[in-house]
Amino acid sequence: DGKLIDSRNQVLNIQVQYSKYLSQAHRALKRIKVAQEEFGKGLLVRQDQPLWRNWPTLESLQLELHRAKLHLTQAISDFWSFIQLQAETLIGQGLFIVVLGWFLSSRYKILRDDKGDTRTRAAPTNQRQSMEALNRPWAAAIISGLLLNTYLYKQKALGLTILSGLVGLVLWLRLIQSMVPQALHRVLYAMALLAFLDTLRIGLGGFGFITRWLLFLILTIGWFVVLRLRRSQWHTDVAEALGNGLWAGLVNAWLFITWLTFGVGFIAILLGYSYLADQIAFLVVWGSIIATAILAIVRIIEAVVQSMVDEGKFDRLQMIKANHSKFMTVVRKTLRAVGFVVWITLILDGLQIRIPVLEWITPILLAQVGHDPVRFSLAGFISFAITLWISWLIARFLTFVLDQEVFTRLRLAPGVPFAITTFTRYTILVIGFLIALTILGIPLDKITLLLSALGVGIGFGLQTITNNFVSGIILLFERPIRVGDKVQLGELMGTVNSIGIRASTIRGFDGADVIVPNGDFISARVTNWTLADQKRRIILPIKTAYGTDPRIVIKLLEDIADNHLEVLDNPKTEALFRGFGEGHLDFELRAWTESNRGWMAVMSDLAVLTNDALVKANIEIPLPRRDLSVRNIDELAKVLHQTERNLR
Repeated sequence: DGKLIDSRNQVLNIQVQYSKYLSQAHRALKRIKVAQEEFGKGLLVRQDQPLWRNWPTLESLQLELHRAKLHLTQAISDFWSFIQLQAETLIGQGLFIVVLGWFLSSRYKILRDDKGDTRTRAAPTNQRQSMEALNRPWAAAIISGLLLNTYLYKQKALGLTILSGLVGLVLWLRLIQSMVPQALHRVLYAMALLAFLDTLRIGLGGFGFITRWLLFLILTIGWFVVLRLRRSQWHTDVAEALGNGLWAGLVNAWLFITWLTFGVGFIAILLGYSYLADQIAFLVVWGSIIATAILAIVRIIEAVVQSMVDEGKFDRLQMIKANHSKFMTVVRKTLRAVGFVVWITLILDGLQIRIPVLEWITPILLAQVGHDPVRFSLAGFISFAITLWISWLIARFLTFVLDQEVFTRLRLAPGVPFAITTFTRYTILVIGFLIALTILGIPLDKITLLLSALGVGIGFGLQTITNNFVSGIILLFERPIRVGDKVQLGELMGTVNSIGIRASTIRGFDGADVIVPNGDFISARVTNWTLADQKRRIILPIKTAYGTDPRIVIKLLEDIADNHLEVLDNPKTEALFRGFGEGHLDFELRAWTESNRGWMAVMSDLAVLTNDALVKANIEIPLPRRDLSVRNIDELAKVLHQTERNLR
């Protein structure tokens, strides 16, 4: 009993301590929220006198310097405490930097040693660009590790922020210098100077006379630097480096916003809006530094992937081996999209407005309209569109993997791969659409009601569409026709290019694409010349003059067909004497072929060879002959004579 009582008391003590810590955490979160709200409100509130009216005395300067010294001392003390508390995380971060640096260094060494090696598929331009991107491997690794601070540490010490800023700034300058033209190095130095001054200002703390003038100096220099950039050829260099695409436009837009924001910050610090100017300085200075650092890291990752593709590291995957350029395009778009999201996250966290922004946007997104049980919201519509987009991407990716990777390694009957990929694509799209409707706020029972209403509509006016839809499913599973088959539907002859869920496409022999509803293939008579195999019989009629020995002609035709490489031995070739015509003897050559060139090409070859053989054997090919019988020729002569006299 005593042990049970002791255990109960320990559990109660733990619960009391847990409740105590939980209440403290709630109070701390509440204070943080209040501080963030006050900070947000303080952006548009004047904190100080205008800069030209705030001239300090000698005593106030000494007091401010003493306060800055205490601030730095406290920052150093907090930094050592932070290291002790986060030792394991810091060690893991250091190991990540070491591994990444080793990997990038080995990649650069491979590129440098293999320069000009003909065993790789690398184009000289690709190899040179990859080497330029990877020539600072350890700088790139350390910067990548420092960018993780926001995600690894929710509460960062001021000393860590200052140290990371100074170290990252030096390495950023070393990394970016190797990636931009020599003409832009002065701009990099100016950006580094602005970032160093801002780090010094953060280290001094507060908004005293010295820090306000430092902020004024940062905003002034920054405005002039951006103004010079806008007037230089920098736009052209960036556009060419980024492919004149969306990213080039975003960089140019950011340049304009930076120039405008520097001007606003310059006015704000002059008028005494110190908090607003502080946020603007961080946004434009460190926002630009972080953006270029992320762009450099993205470029490095692209270079690593490109070099590995050129060396054939991914050739085991057929879908990559056969689609190098398409694969690299997808990699570039994905990396740049991820880089943009990371940049947005780092900027919002640096400005300490991510939580307020989310709290401001959330009510707008979740505001509902409609009546129970069906209610809609902006978040629902956005989720609906995103779900459809993701379903479309998944469907495209899976069909691509099936076509390029799976079916190339399997032996399947013709048409089966196309049927599987088509069915898979439409299944994913239908499932994604149903999930999107559910996310939008439409209950499943309402979806059933919608399908029932759709059935009524089908009964009234959509029979043809339904017939074509069901016929498309039958074509995919029963496969009476397949992609690549040569078919004849009425007067239409051609090759099946695609089989859709509602209609199929036939490319005629004259080059025209004809859209045929699937129902026509099920309800009408269709001739499929290549359903079972590619064999096709050729019938070539021949006419010779009377007096020709039929046995010689038959032997000659059989020899011509037997000696042709594209004529099949089985079924056997036949040469027949068909009968007696008007002024000629009728023969016929029957042969089978499955040539990839087509049966008409083989028929043309046989006709040419037959003509040459008949000419060589002095066998006459008769010209068409017609007998003309003229009656009452005497009366016709008199009429012509009288007409001639009248004309005279």
